[in-house]
Amino acid sequence: MKRSAPETSTIAEPQATRRRQDPVSCGVCRRKKLKCSRTFPCSNCVSRGLNCEPPEAMPRVSGQARSSSVVPSDNSVLAQVLERLQKLENIVLANGNEMRRDKTQAGPEPLLTMHEDVVQNDIFHAISRSDSSPQANVERQREDEFRSTDITASRRIDAVDNQGEFLFTSAGVSEIAFDLNLEDPILTNISVKGSRVVRRICLPAREEANILFQSYDKSLGSWYHIYHRQTVEALIDETYCRIVRGQAPSLSHAALLLSIFVSGAYFQALAEWPESVFPGSQEANRLSTSWKQNALDILDHLERTTTTSIEQLQATIIMSLMMQNFEGLSKKFWLLHCTSITLAKDLSIHVLDLPSRVKPGNKIEGEVKRRIWWYLATTDWLLGSMPSPQEGTYSIHPRHAHVNRPMNINDDELLHEEETSDKPLTEPTEMSYFLVRTVGGEMCRILADLVHPLASGVNSVDYDEIVALEKRTAGLKDDLPFYFQLDEESRRRTEPYLSKYPQLATQKYLLQQGLHCHRSRIHRPFLIRGSTNARFNVSRTACLESVRKCIEICRLLRHEKRDAVLPITRLNFVLYHIFMAALTLALDLCFNKSASEAEDQSRRAELKEACSMLQESRTEMPAANRFITALMDLLRKHKIQLQDARPKNQYLTPSESTATPAVQPTGMVIVPPAQNEVAQSHGPPEWNTSLDPVPDLELDKLWEEFINMAPGSSASGWDDLLADFDQASLFIGV
Repeated sequence: MKRSAPETSTIAEPQATRRRQDPVSCGVCRRKKLKCSRTFPCSNCVSRGLNCEPPEAMPRVSGQARSSSVVPSDNSVLAQVLERLQKLENIVLANGNEMRRDKTQAGPEPLLTMHEDVVQNDIFHAISRSDSSPQANVERQREDEFRSTDITASRRIDAVDNQGEFLFTSAGVSEIAFDLNLEDPILTNISVKGSRVVRRICLPAREEANILFQSYDKSLGSWYHIYHRQTVEALIDETYCRIVRGQAPSLSHAALLLSIFVSGAYFQALAEWPESVFPGSQEANRLSTSWKQNALDILDHLERTTTTSIEQLQATIIMSLMMQNFEGLSKKFWLLHCTSITLAKDLSIHVLDLPSRVKPGNKIEGEVKRRIWWYLATTDWLLGSMPSPQEGTYSIHPRHAHVNRPMNINDDELLHEEETSDKPLTEPTEMSYFLVRTVGGEMCRILADLVHPLASGVNSVDYDEIVALEKRTAGLKDDLPFYFQLDEESRRRTEPYLSKYPQLATQKYLLQQGLHCHRSRIHRPFLIRGSTNARFNVSRTACLESVRKCIEICRLLRHEKRDAVLPITRLNFVLYHIFMAALTLALDLCFNKSASEAEDQSRRAELKEACSMLQESRTEMPAANRFITALMDLLRKHKIQLQDARPKNQYLTPSESTATPAVQPTGMVIVPPAQNEVAQSHGPPEWNTSLDPVPDLELDKLWEEFINMAPGSSASGWDDLLADFDQASLFIGV
């Protein structure tokens, strides 16, 4: 009887004995007197980026405990897993030669099928946690991270990615799109294991990933070149090799790839995009949104668990650019933008070229860091000069950093062992647009310093400063390299370079439109005063010249047949430029009358063309509808109720007059602000009807009424209207 008792408790008693003998804490927690989670590496060490020191008696127990947590206790489920494991072993043995050949060649074996890949990841994660000691896993992860990319110096050696929150797999984009439509997804599900929430992230197939990267490289990457192409290609190879082997990729690498896939899918959603991997725009938009959320989740996780890396910083920047197109200048955009600046300073990029600092051993790493810093500085100054919460302010001051300008060279030139020499801007490279944009950013920093004085009224600004800034802007426009000019002679000279640098075809349009948009913004406060004060004629001429140039650029893009020209109207700020050009032309028609009937018709034709561009953009850009909605809302605010002689057409017009309601030639009655409440309660019954705009109203008709109503309005009322339009752009994106 005494022998039988221990036999009945052989399952529970040894575990209780081991638990009493196990140390309470790891070595770090014992020294720092912290409460240890008793899983190695423990949560304290992971959150602090320390090397966890498990007790000598615990390594195998810890691994077994963790592996047991992922093995189902139900016998039927276990039998299914074992059956799948047998199938997986047969596949691995059958493909053993191909897998070994992958290790010596550039690319991995084509990925397993969708179902087999899911099972493979689950099993390999469980096996890797149970068969290796925690310290061995940490060391292996360090080696993998250092081999994965040329840019590694920024990550501390003792930093450990906590991979337990994410499981990675891969499949074709059509399979991922199908899975997202399932009520209970397989490839992209979220599960709860104990106290952890585990998100399964499905990357596109290897070949599709390369195509998506090429799409990013031709679009967003060509405009904001904050990476090194060959390094990213090597990172893609390394990540997919690890997934095929059942190993978890570095989270910072995964975040960078996901942000690239988000951008690639976003631009491939356009019907005319060549070599799209998606069957249609709906699937492209759906996967772009799904990968966007995955990338943001990983970046949030990295912020809480690891030290900063270059890849994490690059992913954060790309996601900030994409959030600008998804949501405009939303809170998410500002959070990502400010986080990017913080991460860059955390990596000490802002003092990269101080004479007292050791130069980066890897010249690719140093050059990429310079590109990142100058992108952040330029963007910060651009935002400081445009309508946004940051208007009139900027976070980066030139005297608070010591970073050399990036070189005007191509990425492949950085691979040469010999010293690389900088090229003049007269010679086009992959970095030429980036560097010219930086020069424009410095001009925007000067404009940002004038924002608050202008907000106090045009009389608070020394107009000579505006004239000086105009001369500087005109000088920048004239000094642009020939391959960024739009005249016929420059286009002819650029033609031989387009085969090597096809991105020049879009970069010149983006650069010119951004330059003219900022130039018109400098002079817009003085536009409507041009008819009453001859001193401001310079501003009126410059402002109208720039908005007409913006419309001309869009016209050229619509008629451009070259395949290399991408539909940059997919960018929110390009659409914003068109809208503000239309508004500026309308205001000029209101206050500055034409000298002849022919001139008047010409100006109205310009406005109608801008409206038609907005109408055409509605099929590609949801923001176009938001611009129109913002227009109607703001007219409702600044134009008190109006009644057209025709039924059911009501508009609003700014007026600061306190006189009795005026009857315009169009038959509309303007109710001044002071009489608004009276009109609503005592006026004719039709004045109290809904102010909602007619849904099918054509934009050119809207502008026509807008122009006809305005001649009696005061300039200060339009100042308020322009200020509110600037505020409305915060939610649309610039």
